[in-house]
Amino acid sequence: MTTVEIGPWTVEADATATKRCYAQLGDDFSEGCTCDPCKNFAIVRGQAYPPEIVVLFHQLGIDRWKPFELSHYSRMPSGLHLYGGWHYLCGSIKSGPKSPNGTNPYQINATFAIELTQTDQARQPFSEFPCVQVDFYTELPWISDLPEAD
Repeated sequence: MTTVEIGPWTVEADATATKRCYAQLGDDFSEGCTCDPCKNFAIVRGQAYPPEIVVLFHQLGIDRWKPFELSHYSRMPSGLHLYGGWHYLCGSIKSGPKSPNGTNPYQINATFAIELTQTDQARQPFSEFPCVQVDFYTELPWISDLPEAD
């Protein structure tokens, strides 16, 4: 187990277990939805996570290419599109705010925020471990040739 500071949270993480769980999901795990916003996300997902989050996720065993859930919320006044989703991390929150349901995300930069919540309802194969749900919110351009979502 590794203790990591993530914004205002202190997390005890099992990166090895997290990585093993993501490996069980298969390479096509994140290819499930075929709606226009998800197709756009697939094109721009390389821009979704800031470099410091990419490094952190790698350190923690989180596969950034495999979010468990993805939602398109709206086109923002900036012209970018707000997406949200989550990943799981095997471990537990030792300290930090308790703010489930997107009420108090921690802003990493102008277009990316995260929020951590301890969960006892993680999906398979993570349900065998204590887990932290790592919610993310990211603003991305619409690059797809498909009609732009509202």
